Amino acid sequence: MKQINYILFIYLLHYKYKPAYILFGSMAKTGRKKVAALVVLFFVAGVIIGMYFSPPVLKEAVFTNRNISAILPEAGYSLANVSMDGNTVVLQSGCKAITFEITEDQALSIRFGLEKNVFSRPLTHDIMKDVLDHYNIAVESVAIDSFEEDIYRAKIYMRQADRVLNLDARPSDTIALAVRLGMKIKVKDEILESNGKNIC
Repeated sequence: MKQINYILFIYLLHYKYKPAYILFGSMAKTGRKKVAALVVLFFVAGVIIGMYFSPPVLKEAVFTNRNISAILPEAGYSLANVSMDGNTVVLQSGCKAITFEITEDQALSIRFGLEKNVFSRPLTHDIMKDVLDHYNIAVESVAIDSFEEDIYRAKIYMRQADRVLNLDARPSDTIALAVRLGMKIKVKDEILESNGKNIC
C-alpha cells in the first residue's frame, strides 16, 4: 500500500502538478532553501494524498414533523393494554388478545414497570429509561409488527430533536420499556386477527 501511495504521489506531482515539481526541484538545488523546499513539498504531498484518500463525509438524515409521522406505525395498528399472568404476557385490544411466554426475569421487569415498583437495584429497563431521559430522547411509539417462525417481533421508534431511530427489539424489552413510560403497545391488526383470541 505504501508503494502504491508513493507511486501515485510521484505521478500526480510530476504530471498533474508539473510546475510545482519544477519549482521545488530548482529550490532544492540552491542548498540554502533545500530544507524549506522539502517541508513545502511534503505539505503539498499530504494535501494531494488526503484529497484522494479521505473518507466521504456522511450526512445524517433530517426529518420534519410531517415525515416523522409518516414512518410511525399508525394505520393498520391497534392500541393494546398489557397485563401479566405469571410468565405470560397478555396484550388486549378490544375483544382480541394475544399471549406469549417470556422468561421469569423478563416477566419480573414488566410486572415492576406495570406496578411502578422499584427493585432494590435498578433493572436494565430502568437504566435504559434513565439514559433516554438524560439525553432527551423521546420514545414516540412501540409496536409489535410481525410474527415469523412462531416468534413475535417488535419495533421501538425513538426521536431526538429532528432525528428518528427505528430499532428492532424483542417484544418483552419493548413492553418493559413502554410500561415505564406509561405507553400502550401498538399491535398490527393482521396479527390480532390471525393470532388473537376472542375474549368477549
